[in-house]
Amino acid sequence: MGKKLEESDFLRASKKLGCEVNVIKAVSKVEGNGSGFTSSDKPKTLFEGHVFWKELVAKGIDPNKLLAKNPALSNILYKKWTSRFYGKSEADEEKRLNRAMAVNRECALRSASWGMFQILGCNHKLVGFKTLQEFINAMYKSEGNHLDAFISFVIKRGLDDELRDKRFADFALGYNGSGYAINSYDEKIRVAYKKFAGIK
Repeated sequence: MGKKLEESDFLRASKKLGCEVNVIKAVSKVEGNGSGFTSSDKPKTLFEGHVFWKELVAKGIDPNKLLAKNPALSNILYKKWTSRFYGKSEADEEKRLNRAMAVNRECALRSASWGMFQILGCNHKLVGFKTLQEFINAMYKSEGNHLDAFISFVIKRGLDDELRDKRFADFALGYNGSGYAINSYDEKIRVAYKKFAGIK
């Protein structure tokens, strides 16, 4: 298996999930824009400051005290989800993750979504990795690993039926959370699916 996905990989995934190949391609297009790696050959990441908040709290670290000492952390550390601080480029997102890692490496890595299918680091055990570092290493290795993590996530969360039946809103709810409608994830997946399937 090479670093980049091939048609045979999508076929393998479709058999495991019992859905159309084009459905999986549509999700990959929406989540990772059809690629799991940046132009610098690192896995794509999207750092989530609200997850970072929760992860720090779980470690017994008070985010409010961190912000009081360093108010500049407010664009990587916040209590509620927002997209306003997302980087405008892959390099920006890498910088955001690095800044968070300087605060707490483990919590930061757990708070980023990784690869072609944007699996959160905190879900590493759910998708079959014993440790966070094993998950990160796999994300650096290949899009095939990204795909396998996606397959595991979908099966473990019981979202394979949603993909099979093309219930994209229900899938987006389970995959992206209750705020999926704000970003129109379901509609984006539907549009991408139609394009891959050649449906007008």
